[in-house]
Amino acid sequence: MNRRQRRAEGQRGSPLPSALDAITGAGACPDCDADAELTRDTLGIWHLTIRHDSTCPWLSTRTR
Repeated sequence: MNRRQRRAEGQRGSPLPSALDAITGAGACPDCDADAELTRDTLGIWHLTIRHDSTCPWLSTRTR
């Protein structure tokens, strides 16, 4: 695949990466009831936002 083909593939809009689909579909955090939001900006970059519960043990170890 050459550069032109790669660019054309990116402009058509690639499908949602399967790893991100698994995260948003199965729950974002095994320790709490977190919400996951997957968005794509105008440049085609995917952004995954995970909102943990305030009582999440995983989050509490990261925010100290």
